[in-house]
Amino acid sequence: MKIGIVNFDLGAPMGDTRCTGSFARALKKSGHEVIVYTTDFNPGLFYDLWSGIEVKVFPQKPPLEKILLGSSGIFARALRKVRTNLWARRAARDFSGKIDPDLDILDCHNWYTYKIAPLYRKINSRARIIWTMHDPPFNYRPKKNPILNLLALIQFYVEPLYEKRFYSCVDEIIVMDERSRNIAKDYSPKVRLLYLGIDYDHFYMPPRKRDRKKRLRLLGVGSMSPYRRFEDIIEATRQMRENGLDALATIVCRDFWGDKAYQESFLSAMKNSGIEKFLDSRQDGVSEEELLKIFRESDVYVFPNHIRIWGMAAFEAMAAGLPLIVSNITSASEVLKDGENALFVDPLRPDQIAQQAKKLSEDDGFYRKIAGNGQKFVRDNLTWENYAKNFLSDSASQ
Repeated sequence: MKIGIVNFDLGAPMGDTRCTGSFARALKKSGHEVIVYTTDFNPGLFYDLWSGIEVKVFPQKPPLEKILLGSSGIFARALRKVRTNLWARRAARDFSGKIDPDLDILDCHNWYTYKIAPLYRKINSRARIIWTMHDPPFNYRPKKNPILNLLALIQFYVEPLYEKRFYSCVDEIIVMDERSRNIAKDYSPKVRLLYLGIDYDHFYMPPRKRDRKKRLRLLGVGSMSPYRRFEDIIEATRQMRENGLDALATIVCRDFWGDKAYQESFLSAMKNSGIEKFLDSRQDGVSEEELLKIFRESDVYVFPNHIRIWGMAAFEAMAAGLPLIVSNITSASEVLKDGENALFVDPLRPDQIAQQAKKLSEDDGFYRKIAGNGQKFVRDNLTWENYAKNFLSDSASQ
């Protein structure tokens, strides 16, 4: 089959960029012709994934990055939302006339790419159009600021009505967690849940033996966002040190959204923790080689988000042989079992993170059990080959 994948932004070192490249490569390995369409592409990012993949770049003015990054004031955020939506509409019109007209499947990958559906449908009526909705665009998350919270509620109820003329033209929606599936049911009668894959062989490292006399290094990776709760990793590390455990923490993050207020809050949390010299913060992100080195040098991966999110880095860390401590409210906890292949904690409870990390530190058998079972779970269930096979199995039967 000839398969097209649209992702408006492949220029940022984010999980979604890796996800698109990994999926395209898995489809290519299965013998299909794959073409990726984007407005921005950096071939140096995850370069190993793009070999042999045709990528067509249709730049837009202004670049998406210029719209997404900017002032973080209340009205500036609202204006940015409007400008982003208009930008996506213009990009969709441009793309629809440039995408190959003979595709068998068009995967509108994440975000506002579904806007292409009605336009491409007029060009190629036989193509199966899929919206891969990893991050629901019509999403309500409570805000501390009452004005922002009101705007978020209005958007949540009004925007889907306005956008229906676009997303109603897709044949199905593919999601990656139960929360997204429940949301997507309002947008399409055909919704499938497919858990994301990871590049298992790329990240694989044998689980190590835990020596309780050695330092314990916690690790957190993700975008710089209040939802990531890196502060809980810092506080858990502080509590462990206070109780006599030689604990450290590495936090790898990057401010993709230009949220200066949160960046200042995060830096303040580190400075006021009293353990700043035991914290290794990489706020500009790291290269792929550096990330693998950090996995190798860490002992426990912590995923403390207090909202539902999947988090590819958590499963990449599991493939690298690290035991996972995860918030029981994340999407990742849907597929894992507490005490068997991961350790669960309640959200916003750094004390529980500290307790679970202490258990892992003091019992090598328990450490290797959680790490080994977690790694096996990822190997058996979360590969891109399985994802591509499941993606195509249903699509091919339509």
